[in-house]
Amino acid sequence: MSTSPHPPRILMLHGIFFRLCISTYTETFSGSTQSGSLFNIKTTHLEKALKKAIPGVRLLYPTAPFEEPASSNKWTWWHAESLGSEYSGLPKTFNNIVSVLDHEGPVDGIIGFSQGAAAGAMVAALLDHGRNDATSKILDSDIISELKHPPLKFLVCYSGFKASWPMYRPFYEPCIGTPSLHVIGSLDTVVEEGMSRDLADCFQHGNVYLHPGGHIVPISKREVDAVVHFVAGACSGALESREAIEDDEDVLNMDLPF
Repeated sequence: MSTSPHPPRILMLHGIFFRLCISTYTETFSGSTQSGSLFNIKTTHLEKALKKAIPGVRLLYPTAPFEEPASSNKWTWWHAESLGSEYSGLPKTFNNIVSVLDHEGPVDGIIGFSQGAAAGAMVAALLDHGRNDATSKILDSDIISELKHPPLKFLVCYSGFKASWPMYRPFYEPCIGTPSLHVIGSLDTVVEEGMSRDLADCFQHGNVYLHPGGHIVPISKREVDAVVHFVAGACSGALESREAIEDDEDVLNMDLPF
């Protein structure tokens, strides 16, 4: 990982499309997963706007390490029985992401969708100061000891959620210091608004943007402009506090639907 000055780099973490099945005992999910290349295609509008606003910015699109059986280009960051259960494969996932950070980083921030947003939040926590001892009990100690990356400047979570299994609490307590923007669909029936707000509450500077869609990365100009404004401000060092974000009328009225 180079430590010399570099054009901004953003790690783009794809998600998994869920199909929820409600039963008497548990809420399970299944669905078709994505890949880095598919996420690249689906975020074309956002990528073009970011490159226009931030000269030289480079977006990195890794693919999750677990391929679904008998599938074509369908990958997931971990396996689990439900959103709130234990995640199988986290150490391998973090090895995968740390490898990207080592070989193509450092990165300024992360933009993630759904499962990728949940993973991004955990990466932000991992890079936060003073959390290594706690997270080393969850991940391989070698991952922690070999990670030489500065804290992220920002995190953008589309339809993100918190890993609520008790063993993952060290990722979220104390609150994560990375400035974050949580883009939430008011009609999202996969990751409901309250789940994404729970994740936002785990950040010292967690900001919420509510859009009128569902479980998507919205591509309308207003939503794209809001994210680009946030990311550009973070890359330039303008986002130093929650107050600095909330006092800027050009950002958005983040908690209001429209």
